[in-house]
Amino acid sequence: LPPIDLRNLKEFSITMWVKEEGFSNEYGDAYLFFGHDERNWLGIQNHYDQYRGIYQLLLQFAVSGYRHGTNLIIKPFELSYRNRWVCYAMVYKNETLYAYINGLLIDSLKSKVNYSMEYFGLGRHWWLYEGEERTSARFTGSIDEVKIYKKALSEQEVRDECLSCGTIGFEYKGFANAPNLELIGNGKIFKDVVRLTSSVENQSGALWTKSYVPVSYGFETNFKFRFSNGVNNRHEETHFPGADGIAFVIQNSSNAAIGSNGGGIGYDGIPNSIAIEFDTYANDSAQIENYFDPNDNHIAVLSDGINANSSKHIQPYLRGVTTNVLPLKTDGTVFYSKVVYNSNNKTVSIWLDTTEQLGNPVLTVYNIDLTTLLSLDYGERAYIGFTSATGNAYETHEILSWSFCPYAYFLSVEPQYSTNNGNISPNPASVSAKIQFESDRGGVGELRVYDVFAREIISKKVIASAGSNEIEIDCSNLNSGVYFYKIIFDDQILNAKFLIVK
Repeated sequence: LPPIDLRNLKEFSITMWVKEEGFSNEYGDAYLFFGHDERNWLGIQNHYDQYRGIYQLLLQFAVSGYRHGTNLIIKPFELSYRNRWVCYAMVYKNETLYAYINGLLIDSLKSKVNYSMEYFGLGRHWWLYEGEERTSARFTGSIDEVKIYKKALSEQEVRDECLSCGTIGFEYKGFANAPNLELIGNGKIFKDVVRLTSSVENQSGALWTKSYVPVSYGFETNFKFRFSNGVNNRHEETHFPGADGIAFVIQNSSNAAIGSNGGGIGYDGIPNSIAIEFDTYANDSAQIENYFDPNDNHIAVLSDGINANSSKHIQPYLRGVTTNVLPLKTDGTVFYSKVVYNSNNKTVSIWLDTTEQLGNPVLTVYNIDLTTLLSLDYGERAYIGFTSATGNAYETHEILSWSFCPYAYFLSVEPQYSTNNGNISPNPASVSAKIQFESDRGGVGELRVYDVFAREIISKKVIASAGSNEIEIDCSNLNSGVYFYKIIFDDQILNAKFLIVK
């Protein structure tokens, strides 16, 4: 690269996408590098710190770095980033460096900009070895969309740069046409909104995605909701009449799951789930159902991992709770909420307001790792949606809009998979196609077929024996075009090829 001088700027930002496949030498290398290893550098690299004997790949961010251990933001490199597009960003302002991965802040460091104006490159770095100037270019993979701004991007601007919803994300501004959603129990579409329950005693309803969505790499979801027609003739409430609230739920039980009504808010009893509840009723020791609620106006996060969930605000279920939230009125007030799962910092943050201009999160819960807390489909995916319920007190619960964006999730169709294992015929196909593939031990797996927009259109169980196998794909309902399929056993892709339908 040509010399790029950022040293006199009070603020700047650098964003880039990296798909790292590996290194020709295990010590690693830089993704972006300005300067010299011995005379201070600026950039982002993935390298061992051999000077301190740390023989592990470390992501390193610096504006005045020395070698691989001084004046750096360091995060151990996760192997799940391999062969996957990852967004890296660094923002400098107020003499502070901020480092981001996939749009999420991982750390900050007080540091003035200071690097030598000697060398500038992508996928390489320079150092001194026994008095000899040396350069390395060990990086194997792709680097794209490298951008340098002469301003400090806001956190939202960084997130927008790193946004990768693609067609796996979705947005429902209304629900008049929602073919990819499942309504369970008392849930129904009513005038372009999802009405989870009406203002009637002892109802429960749920809304789920019809298919799995990726959650393990982090996500942001926004939704708009309202409560109305609150009725409570049997108990004096501190805030407003009505019950019991809604919950945003991630679960890998079933897209027909529904929990108990009343204080269970429609998720109590669903196994392998985590729920974020917006609770409008105090199920405490004064009630027939005691869920140990702190009051009748709170947000809480509850999960017992793969076991049946419970809305009891006690261990082992309660992960976090706050009563410092806006009054959850039951008069038709429209509420805006956002939930962000940061897979890097293992946090869940929740926002709530009566306008779209959301400020700071009202609750952040730490030590939430979905990949270990829940049993996810292939370690990545789950159903997501909303539940609600009423009891002796009741109100109408409605979801008005909903969007979901998974972070840095891409369908790869490149030949890192075992594409030579097996054959497909005929190809092009019209009515059906047969896939022949080899399996070393057999077992139960899955066939997935995707369209050119990375939408999963077929998913079916595959039972294979050791040796040669054959499976048929029904193409009769597929439009003409190019498709991509994968056959997966134990998270290993045995066969991945393109299918052409005419």
